[in-house]
Amino acid sequence: MLHVQMKKQLHHFTLDVAFSVRRELTCLFGPSGSGKTTILHCIAGLTSIDSGEIRLHDKWLTRGKKQLVPIEQRRIGYVFQDFALFPHKTVRENITYAMRDEKKTFALIDTLQISHLLERYPHEISGGEKQRVALIRALATKPTLLLLDEPFTALDKKTKQASIVELKRIHREWDIPILFVTHDQTEVEKLADRTIFIETGKIKNVT
Repeated sequence: MLHVQMKKQLHHFTLDVAFSVRRELTCLFGPSGSGKTTILHCIAGLTSIDSGEIRLHDKWLTRGKKQLVPIEQRRIGYVFQDFALFPHKTVRENITYAMRDEKKTFALIDTLQISHLLERYPHEISGGEKQRVALIRALATKPTLLLLDEPFTALDKKTKQASIVELKRIHREWDIPILFVTHDQTEVEKLADRTIFIETGKIKNVT
């Protein structure tokens, strides 16, 4: 389980939220600029909080402004909105960079049908292919939590549909908490087990 209780001063408002995520697909939903991505960054350890605590599976990651667990030791998979693939590395090198589970990783490569892309570079593949590579790279670390920041934004309708189906399958198989950010109501309806609605740094509703 992920437990978050945090405050963080942003430019125009204070981000002040408290929520927990069990082994479910949970959506942080709300308008752009409401603090959703900042929450992911704080969980991953990319940004510090002003006060509060972040705990993952009974391990304290952050308490107050102190980062108790380094980023690389948090066992958190993160798919960024722009996918953040290493441009100078091949698809294979991107995926295996921090790989912990070779067997599951190459099974995912086969399932998501990117075997033919392994020796290509990110600039040589499409947006949908980058999305699959980024997802496999995140899962290759054998994470105990998966964070997704608007992972379907750059995809066409057909690829988005296929990606949503695949993410639900992966969630069933891996049985880990998944927290994803979106402001697309359709994605919420098709994917989320639970939705946390955030506006200007505050939780307005949970469904």
